[in-house]
Amino acid sequence: MKRSVSRVARKVQESHLDRRKTPRVEASLVVHVTALAKDGTTIDYMTGKTVDLSEGGMRLLLFHHSLAVGSRVRLSFNVSQTLVEAVGTVVYVDPVGGFGMGIKFEKLSAVSARAIAAATAKRAGKAD
Repeated sequence: MKRSVSRVARKVQESHLDRRKTPRVEASLVVHVTALAKDGTTIDYMTGKTVDLSEGGMRLLLFHHSLAVGSRVRLSFNVSQTLVEAVGTVVYVDPVGGFGMGIKFEKLSAVSARAIAAATAKRAGKAD
């Protein structure tokens, strides 16, 4: 049973890999997450840690919380000494446990986008 569940999880992750427009790099960053209602008001605060990061989004592990696909979140984290603030949508939730998820950035300032691009290029070996 355990093996088939991990095969399912791997297939779901592979399908999401195919849809990525930008490469992801491993990153372990503390992220402050605010779950948002449809009207933009705050529902809950939580903390997590990135597994990987790209210009288009991140894979995030939440501590003691789970969010549903389609949930909107406000994210705050530091990349190379730059505070990144973004709004995103949960596009994927791990089928086992539910604490791991893929977040697609929907709103990201130019400064935040440049910081992420520089950090991911450097980690991917594309920068000096």
